[in-house]
Amino acid sequence: MGIQGRVAITGITGFIGRQLPGLLAERGLAVTGVSRSGKGDVPGVDRWQTPDQLDFSGHSAVINLAGEPINQRWTEESRKRFRESRVDFTRKVVAAIVMASIAPLLLFVGAFLLFRFGGNFLGPVGAAIVDKALAEKR
Repeated sequence: MGIQGRVAITGITGFIGRQLPGLLAERGLAVTGVSRSGKGDVPGVDRWQTPDQLDFSGHSAVINLAGEPINQRWTEESRKRFRESRVDFTRKVVAAIVMASIAPLLLFVGAFLLFRFGGNFLGPVGAAIVDKALAEKR
């Protein structure tokens, strides 16, 4: 059973994010793009959101590709931006998924981790983030 319906993609204007909407649309999925401006010119995206107003209600999946690039000179400031854009934003995405109260939702983080709500694919870091978000919701 595959994903059906609507998929949200954060990091939609990045290298990988820009490629996905067209492929998903070809498979019959509607795509919501999440960008800082809340708009963009990415083929296959029919709805837009900003990171400050995440609402994943009605979405079957969330693909989180947002984040500071890794190919840069590492300074204290770049490390701080990296953490904020990857770890802190992922927590925000997980909280929005929890608030949507729809399961199972899939969350791909930085294209290398997969969390599956209602399944057994949660790693230790993912489980901790989800547990914290669920505790805060209660």
